[in-house]
Amino acid sequence: MKKFLYATIFTLSFVANSTERTSWKIDASVLSCQPENVHLGESIKLRLGLDHGEELSVVRVRDKVTFFLVVWGPPKGYQMLMSPQKFAEAKLLEISTEQEAIPWRPPLSPGTVRIFDQPGTYWFYTSVNLESEAGGHRCKVQVLPREK
Repeated sequence: MKKFLYATIFTLSFVANSTERTSWKIDASVLSCQPENVHLGESIKLRLGLDHGEELSVVRVRDKVTFFLVVWGPPKGYQMLMSPQKFAEAKLLEISTEQEAIPWRPPLSPGTVRIFDQPGTYWFYTSVNLESEAGGHRCKVQVLPREK
């Protein structure tokens, strides 16, 4: 079981860093991030069109850390935003910049961290299977400092 978990984590980390070989389309009719510029403390709305997929991740560009928010077969105890079935049917998803998740990089940390921990660029990815080279859709959000 331990070998399987490490293999899965390695695969997910590899996928997160291999986006150059995978086709990720930018098409606002399938996936759009609104607003494109958001302040810490605010929320991001993902508008989801037809065939947007069943899985969702976000990549923090600064350190290339991937956070899987909706995925088939998560590790035991991993809290997803919703099931892949519900995500596939969703039209709108609101995610707070306060959202926490487990970073998917070996070794898998036991606790959650804030995804949007600093201002910077973040990419959302949707796909039928994020672990494959099938690709999918993506949109970008620029997170700005908290408004005073």
